[in-house]
Amino acid sequence: VDQEFRFRNESLAKALCALDEVHRRIILEYFFMDMTDREIGEQMELSLHAVTMQRKRSLKKLRRLLSEEDGGFNNQLTAVVTERSDADAQKDQKTKC
Repeated sequence: VDQEFRFRNESLAKALCALDEVHRRIILEYFFMDMTDREIGEQMELSLHAVTMQRKRSLKKLRRLLSEEDGGFNNQLTAVVTERSDADAQKDQKTKC
């Protein structure tokens, strides 16, 4: 991801930086740039299934990292993830650290 992102929550920034480049890129493009798994896959030359699985693994690791550092923020992340996942599922059915 060639963009620079700034986060108010230092725990989230640290957790994102702990992810490898591929996983971080998928998370940033999906949740912060509102791209679908399909769009990310086309851009990264990965299958839809591969992007979906990598995103789920990334979120699992991100949740673990956040719960270790700041358990309260993990609940907020879960709410955002759930809302974004529901919206993306409907779209796909229809169509610097």
